[in-house]
Amino acid sequence: MLLTRKSGKYLINKPRTENKMIRTIVIIGLITTVLFFATNLGSSGFNSKRLIKVANGIFRFDLVEWYTWKNIFSGMAVSVSLAAIVTILSTFFGIVFGALASRNLFKKSTVIVVKGMFAFVRAIPTVIIVIAFIPSFGITATAAIIGMLFHSIAFFVKAFSETFEEVDEATIEALRATGSNKVKIFVSAILPSSYTKLIGWLALRFEINIAVAIIIGPVVGVPGSIGTVINSFVRYSVWHGVGASLFVVIITAYIMELIVDRFKK
Repeated sequence: MLLTRKSGKYLINKPRTENKMIRTIVIIGLITTVLFFATNLGSSGFNSKRLIKVANGIFRFDLVEWYTWKNIFSGMAVSVSLAAIVTILSTFFGIVFGALASRNLFKKSTVIVVKGMFAFVRAIPTVIIVIAFIPSFGITATAAIIGMLFHSIAFFVKAFSETFEEVDEATIEALRATGSNKVKIFVSAILPSSYTKLIGWLALRFEINIAVAIIIGPVVGVPGSIGTVINSFVRYSVWHGVGASLFVVIITAYIMELIVDRFKK
């Protein structure tokens, strides 16, 4: 934690815990992958020759045709669009229900009910929620959006409510003394004071939603998504296509990180 001087004031710069979290997830993912291959060498027929073939093929970008690149970028665009739609919609609902879950605005009974309801939603994996909507909407982007929306709203309710509760109580009490109702207090004091942190939570969730949109593609079969494209490459052992797709995913994630950081500043 560092102190920096800006405009005559000292500001506390907190370390970026989200970057540490992302690195931790990547390390856990790599370890899990290695353990999976190590424990399935005999049962799945996996051998060292195939491993070498896959490793060599993944980096052969020279074998990727232009129409393959087109499909990959199109699939990435679909996944990013899904994540953007879910993030925008869930932000609105997250602010509304986050306010209802704030102890400095509503009664304890209301807070307990709202937080308990969305805690239950957070406990259910996103993929399960998406699958639950397939009978109603089919294997479509609509089912994916609705399923992702529930989990994203539940995330924002927890994050936003905790952010709203950090607002100075003296400011809220001063507005109450003037006869201001809950809506005016929220719009005039709580929301403006929480703006910077809300942007941070929104950016973090957008990155998570992109990852979820990529995973949901092959699991649920969302047509046109990058996950479905990668799944088709794996099914037909087109390893250079898999490598090119992973390359596009990594570059896209990096670009999104740069845009988010720029927007925060």
